[in-house]
Amino acid sequence: MSLAKGIGAMKEAQKRIQASMQSSGGRYIGIGDQESFVFRFMADEDGVVNGYFHRVPMEQNDRSWTQDVPCLGDDCPYCKSEDTKISKKSYKFLTWAWVYYRLHTKADEEGKWEPVEKDEATFYKEPIDKPMILKQGYYFSRLLTAIYAKYGTLVDRDYECIRNGTGLDTSYSLFPEDKKPVSKKIKAAIKELEDLDGIIEGSNQNLTPIKPKEKVKDEDEEYSEEPF
Repeated sequence: MSLAKGIGAMKEAQKRIQASMQSSGGRYIGIGDQESFVFRFMADEDGVVNGYFHRVPMEQNDRSWTQDVPCLGDDCPYCKSEDTKISKKSYKFLTWAWVYYRLHTKADEEGKWEPVEKDEATFYKEPIDKPMILKQGYYFSRLLTAIYAKYGTLVDRDYECIRNGTGLDTSYSLFPEDKKPVSKKIKAAIKELEDLDGIIEGSNQNLTPIKPKEKVKDEDEEYSEEPF
């Protein structure tokens, strides 16, 4: 067991935790109100996994969180739950995206993110430059279908995604850039992508759903990240 003493050590731990909360270092890309990221879809229309999910409280190794679990249809135990937060299901889609960078409204604790001016405001640019999973709901999915209807593909250009609002008042905008060929780096990464179906199935293995009566603090909606 490794423990540290003193207020100074506590402050250092707080900095590390805050950085991990703000960073896009996990598997999923998430943004807060007024933030944005620039990305490229890595799979076309047949690479989008979608369906209905339940928000289910989970626990493992003294940790607890809520996680999206696919609805199992007619025999789904979550649909039959007496807890309405669990029995309720919502439509979501997942797809792989190459994320170039993300613009934060606040600087990181270490001051590594470059400040940039955009729309008369200062943002802080976090370089990412790797594949991440884009997971969103019904209204965002309509943006995808509109893009596909216009261009006949998702993968011929980069996009900027901007979020406005929080909670039920959240909306997203997608701004297409000019058409351009995919880079060699992204082409190579596409060949190494994990199967999304396998990720979804594997994320729920060896996890224990918490009984409905137990009180669980929901994960932060601003930066949703499931511990895969």
